[in-house]
Amino acid sequence: MRVLGIKNRIGVFVILGLLFVISPITGAILSFLALFYFSNNKGLTRICFFYIALFLAIINTLKVPENDLKMYLWQYNLVETNTFFDYIFLFKKEQFFYFFNYVTYKLTSGSFIWYVAIFTVISYYLIFTSIWKVHKSLKGSVYSFLLCIGISVLFPMLFSLSAHLMRQFLASSLIMYVLVSKIFYKENKYLYYILAVLTHSTSLIFLMIFLPINKKVKLLRIFVISILFLAIVFSLFYYAETLHSIFDSVPVVSYVLERLSNPDGIFKTDNLGLVNYALQLFVVVLFYLQSISDNFKNIVYERYKLFFISLLLFLFIISNYYNTEIALRFSFYIYFLFPLSFYFYGELFSSRFSKAINQISFVPIILVFLLWFIVKLKNGSWTYNNLDTLLFSFL
Repeated sequence: MRVLGIKNRIGVFVILGLLFVISPITGAILSFLALFYFSNNKGLTRICFFYIALFLAIINTLKVPENDLKMYLWQYNLVETNTFFDYIFLFKKEQFFYFFNYVTYKLTSGSFIWYVAIFTVISYYLIFTSIWKVHKSLKGSVYSFLLCIGISVLFPMLFSLSAHLMRQFLASSLIMYVLVSKIFYKENKYLYYILAVLTHSTSLIFLMIFLPINKKVKLLRIFVISILFLAIVFSLFYYAETLHSIFDSVPVVSYVLERLSNPDGIFKTDNLGLVNYALQLFVVVLFYLQSISDNFKNIVYERYKLFFISLLLFLFIISNYYNTEIALRFSFYIYFLFPLSFYFYGELFSSRFSKAINQISFVPIILVFLLWFIVKLKNGSWTYNNLDTLLFSFL
């Protein structure tokens, strides 16, 4: 049986691979549709995840380097003129990301296209795997699972970050995997968390993942924890300069405190708009409904933690309304939770009929996100080289 299973995986990998070589978009679509039948098979779902992530990677490699992507290209090419230790400590922060750069540069002989592709595949593979782990734990509708995967692929606000804020994108993917492992499987993925922090310092805030929040949600408890959390945050801002002088020699921590103690050095952007806050609130509401739903009451997992984490993150973003970079940076983490929140989309209407609602609304929602993705691809801020190759690779 094991040999048969291996042969099946090889067969699926080869068939999807051949289709992908001829037409990347055809291979990606069939990989997505195959998840409907393979959703309970770990090996086959991972193959589908790989090809879907590879499709997104190809799109990223077609982008003309601009803004942050141009900066990452410059940083990547610095590997050529630096030794291993000189390079990973060159920027005095987030050493794992630069370790990844160095290793990838050496493996690909300095190809930036291969670097972007590998980066995209790894990041999205972590996101897809996290969603699948939630599905395996909760044993919900396959339509809920496919909806989450589809939205994570087609959500333009998430995809735009994958070749823009690359450090935070990889860190967020790692954090999502840590979050799901802890909440749904009680697995403490400390190594992944450390790697996330060493990829982007903002990941430090997700230390709250490991807090023991298992009791039933009560509004008073929410209020107390929220006030306590905000008090700690504001105290950290107020005493940042003093704390920086104490922890000046501590990697990562010193960098974070330096940024907090020097708000004038942080770039300013427009304040987050109403749509952004509505999206965040939507995620918080869905996770709250998940935490009190009768559909999951017999399943053993830390059912209230998704709600607490999303709520505290939301409050943190609101409290930094005028500190626009911090508000923007942390709002990006909500983008990663947004596709996962759709697993509980049916709870908005009826816990009793949530599976039926997910099934009925699956196609319309996917079509809306597909249209949004295509419009952003054609009329967004990125310039692409030869998007026609997505249809047929020989073009």
